[in-house]
Amino acid sequence: MKLHPKNAQTAIEYLILLSLVAVIVMFSFSHLLPRANRSVSSLFFRAGSSIMGETVQSIDGNWCEWSACDCDELEGAAKAACIAALTEPRVHHRLCDCPAPLGSGVVCAGPTNQLCI
Repeated sequence: MKLHPKNAQTAIEYLILLSLVAVIVMFSFSHLLPRANRSVSSLFFRAGSSIMGETVQSIDGNWCEWSACDCDELEGAAKAACIAALTEPRVHHRLCDCPAPLGSGVVCAGPTNQLCI
């Protein structure tokens, strides 16, 4: 079977685009998973302390720094391709984990996501 040059070029372009999407997804997970792990660990610690009947000190939650905007970790043509591939506006995120609310502490007020400017 013989491939037409145009079909081969299209296949290569799709592979490049798929690779770029995979890099973006892996980069996002590498930044979000450690934060989520801290949140879950804190939740289990508090739940365990409560079950054991220990008095938990109340701590008000505070926002962590905003994450980088989508595609900001890339440069040049890769950044331009990333932005062009997005189907939604670019956003950045923050968590209420610096510190996370504890006991009857107040949960952070405000949005967790914000459009990039």
